[in-house]
Amino acid sequence: MILSLDSNVEVLYLFGREFLLTLRGGSEKTPSQYFIWDSPDYEGGTNTIRPISAENLSRYFHYSRWKGNHIVRDYCGPNVKFLLDSEWIPSQS
Repeated sequence: MILSLDSNVEVLYLFGREFLLTLRGGSEKTPSQYFIWDSPDYEGGTNTIRPISAENLSRYFHYSRWKGNHIVRDYCGPNVKFLLDSEWIPSQS
């Protein structure tokens, strides 16, 4: 599975400018994938989506609010930029 503008994702608001997007997998062979959307609606937001490993998820579940299931294009907008791991600059978050 590949995240795209047409993907249906589960959204968690992480307080601040970040949202966790979960692209649900269907089986052990296709596990869920996780992404952080840096919303431009908040100061410093870059309107980018970057991948996050499952090992790093625990820091996000302490303070989050479920926002439902949404199509990426409808929730993040059609101009959101998808970043690869190699393009992500840690100072952006």
